[in-house]
Amino acid sequence: MIMDWSLIRNFLKKEWVTDPSKIDITLVQRVDELATFVKQEHGSKATCIIHVAYEPAGHSIGSQHYFGRAVDLHFNKLSLMEQYLAAERFNFPGLGIYPYWQHPGLHLDIRELTSYKGARWWRSKKGEYLNVNAQCVDLMLNGVA
Repeated sequence: MIMDWSLIRNFLKKEWVTDPSKIDITLVQRVDELATFVKQEHGSKATCIIHVAYEPAGHSIGSQHYFGRAVDLHFNKLSLMEQYLAAERFNFPGLGIYPYWQHPGLHLDIRELTSYKGARWWRSKKGEYLNVNAQCVDLMLNGVA
């Protein structure tokens, strides 16, 4: 299906860097819905900044970025916990939390599920990928030290 960017309310095509034509339409629509929700809840200044979506290299083996089914982003004016809680409302099977980015944010993807639950992880300061745990929640609540 060809993407009709005129239906996307919160983004320009060029904001979905690298090659927007290779990004899954469902991902763009779902992130657009998330951005609308965030603006309604937190005001129009809480905008979504796309870091990367489709990318042909530079991620882990089998990354959803290689298939145009993942996006890394952050919302300015929102804490990491607020970003996470907002994203959990929108059925992203893959949701990664990155507290140590320059602008802490999220990885969201629309992977095919192999079980009843989605994948939830965070990346530690050492670069380790860990399941969401108390340390991650503490970082989201209290910020990075």
